[in-house]
Amino acid sequence: MGYVISLVLASIAYYKYKLDGNDLANPVTLFCGTWAIVTFMATLRLFNMIETSNQAWLVIFTGAMFCVLGTHAGGIVAERVRIVNRANSRIRDRINTNLVNGTVLILFIYYCYNLINTNVIENLISGNSLAYIRSQYVDQFFYKVENPIITVVGTYVIAPLAYCITPLLIYRVIALNKKGALVTVLALNILDAITTGGRYGLFIMMFQFAVGTIIMRKRMPNRSLKEKKKVRKVIIVILIMLFFATISRLEEASQFVESMYMYLCGSVPHLSLRIGESIEPLYGMASLNGLISPLAFIANNIGLHPYSNDYLLFKQIIDMQAYYRIGPSMFINAYVTSFYYPYMDGGLFGVAFFMFAFGTGIGYVYRKMMTTMKIVYIVTYFIFAGMIFRTIIGYPFGSSDGVLGILFALFMFKKVSGSDQKV
Repeated sequence: MGYVISLVLASIAYYKYKLDGNDLANPVTLFCGTWAIVTFMATLRLFNMIETSNQAWLVIFTGAMFCVLGTHAGGIVAERVRIVNRANSRIRDRINTNLVNGTVLILFIYYCYNLINTNVIENLISGNSLAYIRSQYVDQFFYKVENPIITVVGTYVIAPLAYCITPLLIYRVIALNKKGALVTVLALNILDAITTGGRYGLFIMMFQFAVGTIIMRKRMPNRSLKEKKKVRKVIIVILIMLFFATISRLEEASQFVESMYMYLCGSVPHLSLRIGESIEPLYGMASLNGLISPLAFIANNIGLHPYSNDYLLFKQIIDMQAYYRIGPSMFINAYVTSFYYPYMDGGLFGVAFFMFAFGTGIGYVYRKMMTTMKIVYIVTYFIFAGMIFRTIIGYPFGSSDGVLGILFALFMFKKVSGSDQKV
């Protein structure tokens, strides 16, 4: 069944690619292309990975199809809104450089604080892997909370700021040829990887660089060959960084291929194990956790509504830190695909509803970007492109960094009249 789903998704991706004038960056091609690769690789079951159930394949196919339908619906809505708001067409958005620079400074200060106060440097000097650093990070920030203020700031401020600042800096690199922005975005993501032991931020940055290059190539077809080669070099540098980051997390370099395979498609059999467990429907709380969690935190700390036992139980249910075995030497925890949270909320109906909603958001932003080429829509689509890649891990709106990241990004712009759109 996996091969059939992979073929269907690949066919849809290619059809939409040709329909949109060979545009690889359209959301249907990005989403279906990504999941065609993921489902195909999961079906191969390399390294004796466990088999995926038919129920899981049905969940994946349902979610993918409704996401595609959602992108079409979002495009239609964007066209109608464009007609209604034609009178405001002379209003342009401009990146607020002061806010961006201030955000970069805050992130550097936070990462440097973590380097000093979480024994990261000592661990690296001692030869400990990033896997060990990752385990310490999870324990310190999620289970053995020693400094609740730092944990809260990291969860509801730093993570969302990091989520939105990378696409903004990527835009400045690709569209404006800002060398300082290139150094900054690489430094920030390297620091994030070192202090947290994670690597998916580097993967998402590479994905956003690739999508951004495709989009800006259409917007600025006369860009010099030198600039295009520079972007390619950046992507190669990121790939090299990912290689060494992965090797540093492994006992032996020979495990590199198996590790990459697990992180690419291990979420599929993991989903199969998870949905086989019996849980009560959460009615949207899991998929909207990214919005519910910060609101509940604020309500609890200002005394408006303390955490209820039901809410604490809910947080326990959606905790994905427990490891599941998906192969003889493969253990995975947080990677559950974008379909699991919606499935917890309402079975196949929840998957259809929330994936349609996600697709609608992507389709709306993409259509607005292509028809207006406003910076705010370009950067927002970079964020959504990262979310598409992130669907391998989980539902994008199920975590606060995704939801708050989009909101924070919108504050990084200011309105200007006329055609002035300098950055």
